[in-house]
Amino acid sequence: MQTAPVGEQLKEWRSRRRLSQMDLALDIEISTRHLSFIETGRAKPSVHMLHRLAERLDIPHRSRNGLLLAAGYAAWMVGDVLRRPFAAVSAAMGGQPN
Repeated sequence: MQTAPVGEQLKEWRSRRRLSQMDLALDIEISTRHLSFIETGRAKPSVHMLHRLAERLDIPHRSRNGLLLAAGYAAWMVGDVLRRPFAAVSAAMGGQPN
């Protein structure tokens, strides 16, 4: 399965959140030109930049991993870490924690 380029994914998330490039750029304190370059693939975002964008766009952790991988970086949350928030809920319901 081939994933979309990081810029396309970011643009999709920005659209879902109904933000303009200008609004998002102002929120994370970068130029609209730089954001445009990231979305079109003319610039490669740093890991730090991806985290800032993901935080502002409120992107779920699984999708954040997809962004990192699409940009050529290692995923930072894998396997058990993604299930941990549900361990307490599962235990409270009588299930086995993950």
